[in-house]
Amino acid sequence: MKKKPEVGKLIFDLAAFLVSSARGCLDEPPAYASFRLLEALERIIELQSKLPCVGENSFMEKLRSEVEKNKFLVLRDPEGFKAFLDRLLREVAREALKRG
Repeated sequence: MKKKPEVGKLIFDLAAFLVSSARGCLDEPPAYASFRLLEALERIIELQSKLPCVGENSFMEKLRSEVEKNKFLVLRDPEGFKAFLDRLLREVAREALKRG
């Protein structure tokens, strides 16, 4: 059975990822910044699912799944990646309206 990472480790790993991403963004193509932000989003959703006060959230899990399936479009289909981000933004905006 795979041991679940501790919340503290997930937070540290996210912080380390964000610091390395901030540095990487200085030298990488601009579109990679969007990829890195989506990777951070996936990590935040994973972290959320480990917090007892929050737990899993079906919308967030669906969002994570969509990101996981589509984030590499940035490398092979930049226009498709842009369309994916536009669609994702609409979904998040609709959810925000529902949540008030």
